[in-house]
Amino acid sequence: MKTVVYLLVGAIAGAFASGAETTVTSVAFSDPSKPGVVQIWVSQGQVMVHGDASLTQNVAVHSNIAAENSSHRRPDGLRVVSAAASFSVIEKNNVVQLDYGRDTVPTGRGASFEVRVPTATHVVVNTAYGGDVEIKNIQGDVEVKNLNGQIRLVGLAGGALIESMNGEIEATFDALAVGKPLSFTSMNGEILVRLPTKAGASVRFRTQNGSILTDFDEDALKTKAEPTALSLARKDNSRYRVEAAEVARAAAETTRAIADEVRAAVQEATQASSEAIRGENAGKLAPRAPRAPRPPSIPALAGGKVVSGILNGGGPEIQIATMNGDIVVRKVD
Repeated sequence: MKTVVYLLVGAIAGAFASGAETTVTSVAFSDPSKPGVVQIWVSQGQVMVHGDASLTQNVAVHSNIAAENSSHRRPDGLRVVSAAASFSVIEKNNVVQLDYGRDTVPTGRGASFEVRVPTATHVVVNTAYGGDVEIKNIQGDVEVKNLNGQIRLVGLAGGALIESMNGEIEATFDALAVGKPLSFTSMNGEILVRLPTKAGASVRFRTQNGSILTDFDEDALKTKAEPTALSLARKDNSRYRVEAAEVARAAAETTRAIADEVRAAVQEATQASSEAIRGENAGKLAPRAPRAPRPPSIPALAGGKVVSGILNGGGPEIQIATMNGDIVVRKVD
């Protein structure tokens, strides 16, 4: 595990070294007596979030691109007010928001971000078009949604909601918090979760094309196979219809969401065209820039092999699901 972490750190450090400059931005939580929230939205690029015990109030961001309204000056003496590729960091109501590329069409240039936060911080990371994500030494809750790229979580101790469309997920927990569920979903990629040897949990695993593996003893992790849709159809047609209806309902909701996105895009394009025409006539309004498309949401998985069980007498719920890939649950070394 340490080797993996060092490789990712080295990769991002190399990305910093390859850039002309490194931007360092610091912002403080408005109420450091309470755990803060850091929300990160990155269109393309690598993201590292590290919990730092020496920090009690500030969030520090290191990047290979410029921050908006930066006071840093280039070697030629010019200060970058707004760069072709820049990010913003703002704080309000104990929530720090880091935003890179939300309102622009992807340019193909990825960015690297290393964010250091107090260990009790709650962390939310969204990447739209791809990039590896690493989160380390965080006791607060963690949420990650990534389209393409690996997700590595190290030294966590809170709740977790982790989703990846294409990429492996690797997570190591120092402890499981009471009442804090864990959920991991990948359409294409192996999911590896390491848990403390004595941790208690209620587990449910689902994979379409892969194996479910563990090094926990049978006495510690007691599992049973759940009936699939096919077996339900053979045994109880009414129960199968109920499960099929639930899958169809989820698919319909996804379809409606996509339709809403398309409708909004068409309305915006129509409005932009109208404004462009009025701008030509009045000489005041210019066409609106195209809106960056939103990444698709990961649909709920159904079917496949389903195994549920109890680890060390039970505890927080752990759900792991992958369409194409193995599920591996190991004891922390």
